[in-house]
Amino acid sequence: QSVDEFVDESDDETNVESHDDRLEESASEPDMMITDNEQDVRPAPEEDSGDDADEEIRKIHQILKDLDDE
Repeated sequence: QSVDEFVDESDDETNVESHDDRLEESASEPDMMITDNEQDVRPAPEEDSGDDADEEIRKIHQILKDLDDE
């Protein structure tokens, strides 16, 4: 029985470690999201090339339609 108890304790430790890893990952995600938002804000002064962006969007929509048709 003492051996089983020891095994249970080691399982608990690994569970705690993996939980800590998840906490660290989730803690780093908001930082990444913030940098993504900053990048989204920076390219805004491209209003003169809006036609190119519309064309890119049309191409993407066409590709998605083609995939849906398949």
